[in-house]
Amino acid sequence: MSGKTTERETKPFYLIRNAEEVDFVVEAFFPPRLPDGDLHQHSGLVEPPSVGSDCLGYQANKRMFRDILTAILESTQEFSLVKEEYHVDPSFRDSYYNYFSNQHFSMSRFCQRITFFSGWVSSLEDFCPDKERTLNDAFIGSCVLYPTEAHTIGRVLLSPKYLIGKISCYVRLTDYSFTVFGIRLNTRAFLFQMQDRETTRCAEVTLLNLLDYYGNTYSDYRTWRPNEIIQLERDFSPDRTLPARGINYYTMSRLLTKCGFSPRLYGAEAMNCMSGKGDDGIHHVLHYYIESGIPVAVNISHPTNRALPGHSLVCIGYSSSMHSPRDSSTLCDGSSDLKLIDAADCFSDYVVIDDNQRPYSIRPFDKLSASHEDFKVSFVLVPLYKRMFLEASEAYCLATTVLKDSAYGLLNRFPAFDRSKAVVVRLFLASGRTFKRFRLSYSADQGEGESFYRKLYASVPFPRFVWVAELYLESEFAPGDKQAFGEIVMDATSTTKNDVKSIIMLNYPNSVSIRTPDDTIAALNRRVFVGKEPLILHPFHGFTANLEEVVG
Repeated sequence: MSGKTTERETKPFYLIRNAEEVDFVVEAFFPPRLPDGDLHQHSGLVEPPSVGSDCLGYQANKRMFRDILTAILESTQEFSLVKEEYHVDPSFRDSYYNYFSNQHFSMSRFCQRITFFSGWVSSLEDFCPDKERTLNDAFIGSCVLYPTEAHTIGRVLLSPKYLIGKISCYVRLTDYSFTVFGIRLNTRAFLFQMQDRETTRCAEVTLLNLLDYYGNTYSDYRTWRPNEIIQLERDFSPDRTLPARGINYYTMSRLLTKCGFSPRLYGAEAMNCMSGKGDDGIHHVLHYYIESGIPVAVNISHPTNRALPGHSLVCIGYSSSMHSPRDSSTLCDGSSDLKLIDAADCFSDYVVIDDNQRPYSIRPFDKLSASHEDFKVSFVLVPLYKRMFLEASEAYCLATTVLKDSAYGLLNRFPAFDRSKAVVVRLFLASGRTFKRFRLSYSADQGEGESFYRKLYASVPFPRFVWVAELYLESEFAPGDKQAFGEIVMDATSTTKNDVKSIIMLNYPNSVSIRTPDDTIAALNRRVFVGKEPLILHPFHGFTANLEEVVG
């Protein structure tokens, strides 16, 4: 099949049912660099570097394309591939007119877009309005191939359930919609793309992926093109920015500021020293923000050899697999009888968007990149909204301090608590509206107190963002529907200087206290009563609106 042009090759439709057909399609889209093979010998030249090495990333793109096809085949057993020859990709057009068109040798302005469907889509007749719902049900996603020398894989938008294997994970996705042969197709995905090594490197790709997510999800932000990022880089670079050589995370943080964010840059050395628990400091911070549904940029580098260049990727979720928190040595010291466990220590595998491995790869925290297994996390860069002042580590410290406090603590407000049991603290950030809506949606958990509970949460004024520390018994903190027995709600627009004054709600099983914006701190000493009896808080659903579960 490889040496002949078949009728199947001339059509834009391919059916893939086995590994041989995967190989055939890969060779069709990534043919040999020099079809005649020995052309350099006839001309008396030695083998050029572009053929004998992967200096432009051709082989890396080819391997990635094969990995994507193989993963889809494993999850579907049969799928269709539909090719469009003259696709206009906004990102590539931006790079083309600002960089590639200036080069001597010509390059096409058009890309190839490949659309994937489970089952068999065989002709243009399948793309008609009355089959739109059927096509959407079978739609897997799309992949763009740039007409560069490396056949760079551009925008890849694939549903994660076809790529993660037979496991489940919690990820942050956003909606995408586009047309193929006039039919509107929709999917939830996170953008993946490969660096072209000329206008983008791993750091620029990380920025573009993050900015695309925020611009596609929130009206406060917009999407950015490669050349716009390059223009911003010029303000901070003493050298030229093209061809791209990559940027460090200090520059990336400045660029995010220019894009309308108030980023927070965490260094691993500083965080780990503060925690006194090895790599737990930076790991905890990463997990808090992932649990909050905030995709974050992660820089990894060699822990001792600083001469080696680092690598950049995006973390968007975590695997549902858990390990015993007892193994994490997170129990508090003897300053309190209350034993606390950080929920972050129950998870170690994270979902990453990394141009060195296929989309939605699940990797252990200490080896986030398959191609840089010796590299450790050196920086975590979080693109925060401009009015989020209370950051993650400070919010966790505040919550645990309150839990052990002699006046506001759990043991004081709930004396019946079994002190031999450990409490798991799950910290996350949420928008005030989403958090309120979620709690009202599950008000039936409160039984006879449902009506009062609904009125209570409906009337409490929340800021735009809140930090929430949910409390679980260790034995009940498990994958699936978690049942919390209490929570502390904190004002994310406050600062650490406000300390306990940042608390909005203290919700313990038989002691619920609320502080409105006009109340003094004394309000946290007053219980909410239903008639003459204090409000009893029954176990309730753990908050799940930040991330969505994906099952392969």
